[in-house]
Amino acid sequence: MLNNLSISTIGAIILAAMVGGGIYIWKKNVEDQAVIEYVQKQQEQIIKEQKELIDDLEANNKQSVEIIADLKDKQLNLNQKLKDLEAYLLTHKDDKESSEVLKRTIKELSQ
Repeated sequence: MLNNLSISTIGAIILAAMVGGGIYIWKKNVEDQAVIEYVQKQQEQIIKEQKELIDDLEANNKQSVEIIADLKDKQLNLNQKLKDLEAYLLTHKDDKESSEVLKRTIKELSQ
């Protein structure tokens, strides 16, 4: 049979393999945890940047809507002024004739 020295040697080899395997598994877990934390921080940063971008886009959209509404109001006012001016030029009888160029210009602008 095996003598005590052989049994002790085999036991020491098995114990060393178990300790080495345990250390390897522990190191692998630490590395995996570090990678997981790194990826999680990257995802948090991406989410933060996306929220900032969404906020900026919403602000730009709100501003665009306000600008469009303002431009529509200005367009309506200008159209009304052109119609009033055209009506005045067409109905106003004065000693002086309005310039034909002015009449054509007003007519073209009002279309």
